[in-house]
Amino acid sequence: DANEDFINNRFYVPGSRPDYVDDSKWAAVYGQGYMYYPPIKDSALRKYLDESPNSIIMRKCLWCTDSHKEIYYKRLTELPSPEKLDFLDLLMNNWYDEPGNVLNTDFELYSSYEDALSGTEKWTFCNYNVEQIGFPRECGPTAKVSNNWNSNVRSSRPMQTRHFSFYVEKSFVSTG
Repeated sequence: DANEDFINNRFYVPGSRPDYVDDSKWAAVYGQGYMYYPPIKDSALRKYLDESPNSIIMRKCLWCTDSHKEIYYKRLTELPSPEKLDFLDLLMNNWYDEPGNVLNTDFELYSSYEDALSGTEKWTFCNYNVEQIGFPRECGPTAKVSNNWNSNVRSSRPMQTRHFSFYVEKSFVSTG
């Protein structure tokens, strides 16, 4: 038809983007660059996390340091109220320890899903509190790891973190 001819004549190749995760097990929260996914609202993120069987958020980053290509954030305590904490902004742009965001008190970080489930090999280093620098700032498995953070608001962010996405472990009941 005319529309298809118009598109094909302009070098458009129909298809789909790669599957970076099993979408039957993970709900997309936000992605940037090659992993683009429009952001959900903070209230939806909170609902997904509440329904998650293990309270786990995964960040995938295509070009990050090997230790940061997949990070699993496991929530241990209840999130502060939306009036006190924009949780999506905490992950995306402003990685702060207050309110209620201290490593191995309020959350744990892991390099694999299996470790997050079993509670083994949890990360031991985390820092916070630089405006416009998001998750995970310089947190690392055992020491500081620089230039693997993300930000929507800082123009001078590391090149390797321009292609990343966040997902929440799905419940078996609903993510809608």
